[in-house]
Amino acid sequence: MTAHSLPVLFVESYPQALAGQQETLTALLERAPQAGVDATVLTPAEGAFVERLRARGQKVDIVPQPGTIAAYGGAVYRYGPLRKLRMAFQVLGYVGQLRRHLRDQGYSAVFCNDMRGLLVGLAARLAGIPVLIWDKLDKPHGLYDALQLPLASRNLMIAEGVGQKYPAWQRRCWRARMRVVRNGIDLSRFRRVERDSARASLGIDGSQIVLAIVGTITERKGHDLLLEALHKARVQDPRLQLLIIGQADDASATFAERMRATAPAGVSWLGHRDDLDTLLPAIDILVSPSRHEGMGRVNVEAMATQIPVIGSAGTGIAEVVVDGETGLLVDPTDSDALCKAILHLSGDADLRMRMGKAARARAEAEFDVTKQIDTVLREILGVAHR
Repeated sequence: MTAHSLPVLFVESYPQALAGQQETLTALLERAPQAGVDATVLTPAEGAFVERLRARGQKVDIVPQPGTIAAYGGAVYRYGPLRKLRMAFQVLGYVGQLRRHLRDQGYSAVFCNDMRGLLVGLAARLAGIPVLIWDKLDKPHGLYDALQLPLASRNLMIAEGVGQKYPAWQRRCWRARMRVVRNGIDLSRFRRVERDSARASLGIDGSQIVLAIVGTITERKGHDLLLEALHKARVQDPRLQLLIIGQADDASATFAERMRATAPAGVSWLGHRDDLDTLLPAIDILVSPSRHEGMGRVNVEAMATQIPVIGSAGTGIAEVVVDGETGLLVDPTDSDALCKAILHLSGDADLRMRMGKAARARAEAEFDVTKQIDTVLREILGVAHR
């Protein structure tokens, strides 16, 4: 820490995950010292992401959450009255503990990398510390959404559509706190390379049409919709193959088992992969049929690799993918529409090539991670106590 660096706390609520959200925070942390930010990351537990941070020399502060708060997968919304009452008392104690802790550390600002960090944000505001939240999800979350704008000194959103989940009166009252800062990627990592060599590493025949879906295996991501569409599409185009890249978390394990049991022929389950930049050149079409999505970083990564994307209309993906130009948008509840889109692209190699080139140009123009991260850091410095 230099004499002019400002101490800022970055909150990550999913230390066990290594997905797009954690990649974005890593990029932010790497660039923070150049902006004069002395970063510490607060998480509720140990995990794979914490191990990665420590390996890079990043300061990490672990403050465990009480049991009722720590549950993932929407469990807190399903609690009965008595357990909700118990959770309310635990929240009060936890927020009080965090408030004292944050004051003792003397942070100039607190940056919440996800919605679950709101309790840390509440403790920070009670301690008189500015709070920034980078909101990446368009799915409504009830009370959380009602609290977020009043708490935030800055509410950064990766897409305009994310803001629609907040109450209308709040959007009018606190519009000045809302900023759109799109998620970006390292464009130098994602480039189109020789297709056949990329496929050879996966044992894929050069004549096959390869689809991929990337992300945690959950109902929200639409794996069930894609598998249903693939069943239908393979009847007309048996060349179609699907790579499922990602794994289930504890909350979605049962869903993932059901998907494996009902998957058609031509599906490969690759699990979590850290080498997505080497995998993407092997595919022809990325499919992102999410029922809710703030933006979907992988969509930009595919576009940068000159791959057309079939994504969900009515979600943040529609602010990334230009329908008919860089890919196709479909109703995320309609497997027939998804099947039709898959067959439209699988049957036209020239169209895939044209869309891929347009996708790369859009990624370069709109989603450069250096520009986006610098914007976030300027927002942090703009509200931080000095």
